[in-house]
Amino acid sequence: MASTLDNKARFDRIVARLPVQNLSNTDAIEASLAKTDKTPICLWVTSPTGKPHLGYFVPLLKLADFLEAGVEVRIILLDTYSFLDNVDYPMDQVAHRAKFYQCGMTAALQCLGIDSTGVKFVLESSYQTPEFTKDLWRLCTKVQAQTIRDSWDRAVHPEMVSPLMCPLLQLLSEEYNDADFQFGGEDQASIFALIEKFGPELGHRPRGHLMNPMLPNLTGKKMSATHADKTKIMLLETPENIIAKMEGAAWQTESSKNAFLMTLRDVLIPLSELHARPTAKVLPDWVNPSVDASAPAGTVFTATTDDGLLHFSDFADIGRALSDGRIEPDMLKKSVASAVAKLFTPMQGLFDANPEWQAASAGGYPTV
Repeated sequence: MASTLDNKARFDRIVARLPVQNLSNTDAIEASLAKTDKTPICLWVTSPTGKPHLGYFVPLLKLADFLEAGVEVRIILLDTYSFLDNVDYPMDQVAHRAKFYQCGMTAALQCLGIDSTGVKFVLESSYQTPEFTKDLWRLCTKVQAQTIRDSWDRAVHPEMVSPLMCPLLQLLSEEYNDADFQFGGEDQASIFALIEKFGPELGHRPRGHLMNPMLPNLTGKKMSATHADKTKIMLLETPENIIAKMEGAAWQTESSKNAFLMTLRDVLIPLSELHARPTAKVLPDWVNPSVDASAPAGTVFTATTDDGLLHFSDFADIGRALSDGRIEPDMLKKSVASAVAKLFTPMQGLFDANPEWQAASAGGYPTV
């Protein structure tokens, strides 16, 4: 897991591609890199609700940066959290969903060509010891219910008590995993702020917090596991369905809501850049679905047009090509759809070869 980078380069890799406003308490991260007696630990938490989708590839790609920096990555499968948050699903079904997520995330890392040796999957319930529970009760005497509601707007079951416990569980996950920083999506900002306020009241040391931009769905809204399948690319989507869904989606004029441009910016191009770095923790013999074999060195994306292939060296180059008419949106849509379909192609085979994943699918998402 050791990195060949110096500490400054390790820190730069950890925060790479993240907007400065999405970084908090980075001094804690730098301090963890300076320690010689402890490997830095990062948490990425995920709640096993609906089936995973393309949006998960954004944080998974960022985890590769942490691995490159010599960080131990712990993917926390929030089984207790999910049970309390959703309330409609029994604990045994949540357990199946947690296993589905573990198998799915492992397969996604493989499709991305990421060496996941430094990744550990941890069930949230596994560290909820009596000491953890005591700290949870202590937190309950310090945090007002309205404070949690203000930081965590729940559209599902807002009338229930159980979802109010979830941010407190996430707060304690840092201490009980000895984490140095936690990583999540931009929708975690209020929860991270709550952690930074109340963690010290329990005597917890400061932790860093990093957030990645959220990928929009095919209608321009936030991509979510709880939204309809037709709005997103599902983990086990067939290549044919991927192309049909993406080519049938509208081209949003606002770039931040444009699923094609944001998939390029946050998935396909960073993936090409990852595999071009000699220090990256990647799998050998991985084939880049975004770059044609004839492309010159430094190409991060190849698009097919009526006039032939266009090779791009960065995201800004694609923007210029759209502006000056070298490529039309429909042509770019087709090229992005093709690249995503190729990226997902191995997924079904990995599912078919994994009985544990199949059992988790049947138990976690039974068909009616």
